[in-house]
Parts: sequence; C-alpha cells; structure tokens
Amino acid sequence: MKKSLIIIFLFILGGNAFSQKKGEKVEPWLDNYDRMPFQQAKDGSILIQIKNTGTDVNDCIEKAKQQAVYAVIFTGYAEGNNIPAAAAISPNGASLYNEKLDFFKEFFTNTTLYRSYVPKAMLDPKNPVSEVGKKMIEAYVIVTIEINRLRKDLESQNIIKALSDFGFTPTVFVVPSDEWMNKNGYVTKKDNQGTIDEIYDYPRAIIDPKISKALSAIESKFNKPKGPFTIVDMKGKLDQIKLEEAKNNARTNAKKESSLDIFARVLKADLWVKVDLDDKPKNGMESQMLVTLTGIDPYTNNKVITGTTIQKNNPR
Repeated sequence: MKKSLIIIFLFILGGNAFSQKKGEKVEPWLDNYDRMPFQQAKDGSILIQIKNTGTDVNDCIEKAKQQAVYAVIFTGYAEGNNIPAAAAISPNGASLYNEKLDFFKEFFTNTTLYRSYVPKAMLDPKNPVSEVGKKMIEAYVIVTIEINRLRKDLESQNIIKALSDFGFTPTVFVVPSDEWMNKNGYVTKKDNQGTIDEIYDYPRAIIDPKISKALSAIESKFNKPKGPFTIVDMKGKLDQIKLEEAKNNARTNAKKESSLDIFARVLKADLWVKVDLDDKPKNGMESQMLVTLTGIDPYTNNKVITGTTIQKNNPR
C-alpha cells in the first residue's frame, strides 16, 4: 500500500495551530476567528462565514478574506448550514505553513495574491457589528472563495501535491469501527482450539439504520466522481462474501481463514476507514452525531490514521 495516500484522509477541524506570546504581534490570518460554511456555490466556490474582531468594519472584512483563505488551505471547516464538513486543501494541514513559510507570508501579505481567490466579501446582514472593547469591534463577514482554482494553482506551483502525483487512484473500504460493532452486538466470539476468534458481522452491520446513513455520507463525500477515491461497494459483494465463507466452512481448521481475512481478500482496498458513531440526544428537537474516522491498513490491521471526530446535529 502506498503510505503517502494516508495523509489525504485527515480531517483537521480544530482551531489555528499557532500560539502567540502576550504582546507579540499576530499576523491577521493567524489571529483568533471562528469559521463555518455559509453557502455552497455551483462553480467550485464556497461562501464561508468568518467571525472576527478589528479596529473597524474595513479591517474586519480585509482580515476575514485572509482568514477564510487560510482556513480553506490549512484547517478546513466543520459542518454547518446543511453543508458537509470539508478537509483542508493541504493534505498535511497547518504544518505546510511552516514548511513553506516564505511562500505563504508573501501570499497573505500581497493583496494581489490572496485577494485573487476572493471575488466577494461582505458583512453578514443577519449579525450586526458590535463593540467588544475600546476601539475594537466584532463582525460577521461572508467571504466567497474560489476553492477549485485555489487548489489547482497551489498544485501547479508544487506547493501541495495533486492526487495524480501518487500515480494511482486509491481504493477505500468504509466499515463501522470495532468499538461500534461490539457495542451494537455485531461481534461474536468463537473458541478455535483454545484461541478466541472474533467474528465481525459486517453484512448485517452496514445496513443497521443507526450507522448506515453515516457510512453513506462518507462514501458520498469521498467517492468518485465527486471525491478523489474509489469506494469499494461492500453491498454489491455480499453474495461473493457469503460464497467464500461457505467454502471456508468446508475446509479443515488448519486451512480456514478468519472472517476478517476473507473480507480483506474479497474487498480489496488500499485503506479501510472505520467509522464510529455516537448518536446522543442533545435536546428535544435534535440529536448530536459524532462520526470518528480511523484509517486501517487492511494488510496489517495497523491503525494508520488516528480517530478524528466530526460533529453533526440531526433533527430528531
């Protein structure tokens, strides 16, 4: 398996990765701000709402342009306004900023560069400007960013690596996590000559309504042609899996495969993404869904991406 593809799956949904000392001047694009998707455009653009502070309205709007572009490149954004969460353009997140520090300092200080990807920025009329301190206001700014063009330009300058640079289209297999399978009764234990085998009933688990929507949402986001990966269709191979399991049951114990090995063989993929889902009631009208993605090497079963949580609020 090509290990370089692993980094593409990282969702980096936290805040800015840079801290500052008291009194130290902070670059505007690294200053504190909140972000969330506001509207999805049809031309490869996204409208992002930035909440920030500044000395006046013009200061807030200009900083919001830099901050929104920074967020798209380095941090991505969480789900909001019925728009799914999106990973950062940079496959290794904010660490790219330090690796290419000279480039990005020039990029964010030269108005002809970062502004070229921001065709529009305006105050959000639904959130009035407010004073938060002496000569300091807080504003909500809606920033339009041409994401597709920004990504292509960074790829063409070899600032970020294009998927085509890997030389192949990775295949990915999406399944519920081990923890979710255990918690919901889809794992059975079998004594195999003194060794306890764990048998994961993936065929039944993936159609469980408690998690099937989460699996489908992840497939929809990453699968071609919209996404950069080929998602292995498990449902389409259930009959083949059953046939292989029947053959396996007829073998002697010495020649039997584990159920996990059968799945790995039939559902060939470069990477497994295991999804954990915790659907907790939040209030009377909606529940909070926490989706945790963990990348698993199907050949070694080693965890190659640590679990990253995406929060989603669903109507009840």
